[in-house]
Amino acid sequence: MAARFSFIQQIIMILLGMVISSASQATPTLLVPNEQITQSVSLSPYLELLEDPTQQLGITQVSSAAYSHRFVPNTAAVPDFGRSRSVWWVRFQLHSEHTQEWYLLLDRPIGGITEAFLAPGTQSHLHRLDDFRLPVWHLTMAAGDSVTVYLRANNGQALLTLPLKLLGAETLLKTNSREEILFTALFAGMAILAVYNLLLFSSLREYSYLSLTLLLFASDLFILRETNLFPTLAWLNNPTQYFYTTPLLLMFITGFQYWGYVNQGASKIMGHLCRWIPRLSVMAIPFMGLAYRGEQVIFGIGLSLMPVIFVLTSLIVWQGHRPSRVAYGALITLIIATAPYSAMQAGWFTHDKPFVYLAASGFLLTALLLSFVQAEQTRWLREAKERAEATDKAKDTFLTTMSHELRTPIHAIIGLADLLRKTPCPEAQAVYLEKLLSSSHHLQGLVDDVLDLSRIGAGKLELETTAFRLDEELDKLHQMFSLAAQQKSLVLSVTKAMPPGLQLLGDLVRLKQVLVNLLGNALKFTEQGSITLTVRQMTGDAGGHIHLYFEVNDTGIGISSNQQQYLFQAFSQADSSTARRYGGSGLGLVISRKLVKLMGGELELESEPNKGSRFFFTLTFPLIQEQPNPMANTPSALNSLAGKGLHVLLVDDDILNRYLGEQMLDKLGVKATVVESGQAALQQLQHQTFDLVMMDVSMPDMDGYTTTRHIRAAGFTALPIIAVTAHVIEGEPERCQASGMDGYLGKPFGLEALHTLLTQYTDK
Repeated sequence: MAARFSFIQQIIMILLGMVISSASQATPTLLVPNEQITQSVSLSPYLELLEDPTQQLGITQVSSAAYSHRFVPNTAAVPDFGRSRSVWWVRFQLHSEHTQEWYLLLDRPIGGITEAFLAPGTQSHLHRLDDFRLPVWHLTMAAGDSVTVYLRANNGQALLTLPLKLLGAETLLKTNSREEILFTALFAGMAILAVYNLLLFSSLREYSYLSLTLLLFASDLFILRETNLFPTLAWLNNPTQYFYTTPLLLMFITGFQYWGYVNQGASKIMGHLCRWIPRLSVMAIPFMGLAYRGEQVIFGIGLSLMPVIFVLTSLIVWQGHRPSRVAYGALITLIIATAPYSAMQAGWFTHDKPFVYLAASGFLLTALLLSFVQAEQTRWLREAKERAEATDKAKDTFLTTMSHELRTPIHAIIGLADLLRKTPCPEAQAVYLEKLLSSSHHLQGLVDDVLDLSRIGAGKLELETTAFRLDEELDKLHQMFSLAAQQKSLVLSVTKAMPPGLQLLGDLVRLKQVLVNLLGNALKFTEQGSITLTVRQMTGDAGGHIHLYFEVNDTGIGISSNQQQYLFQAFSQADSSTARRYGGSGLGLVISRKLVKLMGGELELESEPNKGSRFFFTLTFPLIQEQPNPMANTPSALNSLAGKGLHVLLVDDDILNRYLGEQMLDKLGVKATVVESGQAALQQLQHQTFDLVMMDVSMPDMDGYTTTRHIRAAGFTALPIIAVTAHVIEGEPERCQASGMDGYLGKPFGLEALHTLLTQYTDK
């Protein structure tokens, strides 16, 4: 009964005050009841307002009789001044019958400058509490005391609303704790999602994850600004600072940048928006401090863009764009959550705290949905990676198989043609043989080019390092192409502007491959005039290295600027008629450019139609001291093995290659025993003595690797075993060596290569 009586007494006293105030045409005084307030009491009905456009008035002036009549009663549910340059003074009166303590809470704003004063001469005490998110003042009142409280508020660029409340200590703590828990959970959730996506980016190197991470961090920064979760970061939510709008602009920048990743390639209009809005926002950051209503303008732009983004994304989703369809729910959630808040910030209606809760919660829910989008993206990337790996594996398997299947007959064709060329034959047949060999070597070159292109694309092509005399190699190139140049009445010259006898360290095979490609193209596309290969020493050589400039210049058909863009694309020609007229697969220049890049240079082109072309690049090589030529001890006569009495075991499952191998060995004066399988080879080794084994790798039942391991296990540890195979892919020599083989000879090969190998392994 006492509580009910107290509540009735409180109501009666409030009503009595309202009647008295209405009779006197003055704002009523809040009569504080005897007991502590259990709920917050809004002070809006008791407020009087005074605008100070000069921002110069102090408490002494506004509390004087001269300004007392200038205060006007507040008629709004919550005083709302929008974005005002003026300082606003607010006053209200309290009367307490007993000695009590109260807390004055300003539920908004969280930034700006807000000060509270008691009328001069008042015995009560009022001081600001600094440990709360929102402005809170502790008010101590004596029994029968009546006080007048003044507030001075200036919110800079932010909205200025003054929802003042009077609370007891318990109510204040509960209110503050609930909001701190809510906003801390939102902040922590966004931060965790941001760190999670950052870790995914560091693992996957997919930049959409980095973009989402930046968006989440920017959103977290904006939530900190709007909620004042950490009062020590007062500078962040101070609307009087120059860069107050920066967190909002950062959200615009990162949000549209991320949406650009989601809608990549789906819509040109969306692409332009997602490209230009971040750029304009970045450019606006230094100037927004000069615009008083800059934040209001930004929110207005955001509201106007919401329906545009929604409609465009809906069309993209309707067209079946998969990433946009997955992210569609996140977009709708974000629009629903932030539209009321944005309209409030744009000044369309009064500030209301539930819209802040809705926007902050919407940010977290959107972040969760976008993280699911990224999880789906991760799954797509993983599946795409697995498909790419499976494709690469299938391609490597296919190329390995095709290389072996192509090189095996090519080896037989080239080998037999070479043997036939060394026998007496009519002049007409000799011409046929030369053309047959030329075509066979061309076919072999195409196979090599395809394999090289595959290796380079897969990152499996490794450069070798050997010592070589550059001037000797240039002379060999001149000899190689001189006959073909003479047949076309072309002048072929090699210019060597470098020290004589230059010893270099590098990949001679790949360097020659590039120069052969360039000279071959020049010869092919030049009908009259000249072809020049120039090698010139560049300045700046130091530290035992030399910079060399390589150039192949011709007076051929030339290439237009439009055609040059297709020149370094695989399997393409500058002109479709080129392949029909001149032949070629379009791989030579592609491989040459990639090889030059691997060696540390860049293959460049200058050309004009009907005026010729100039291909050039610069490479750096280590210099070495004079070394003996490893080929100096190689016998020049191919029949020098005849007197050694060598006996070779040839193992090959292909009948034609067995015949060819036997004939080539016979040509070199080497006795050969030929078998067609690994089992047969093991049997021969039990009955005969051999100086060397030439082992085919791909054989049915028992391949060359297994056969070699059996031979080693049988005790033939010192017997040289040479892999003779059409498998010339990366890693094949190492695989042969791991199985116990001593050397490696790739098909097709000629008498010279076979002679060198036999000499190397039988002279030990």
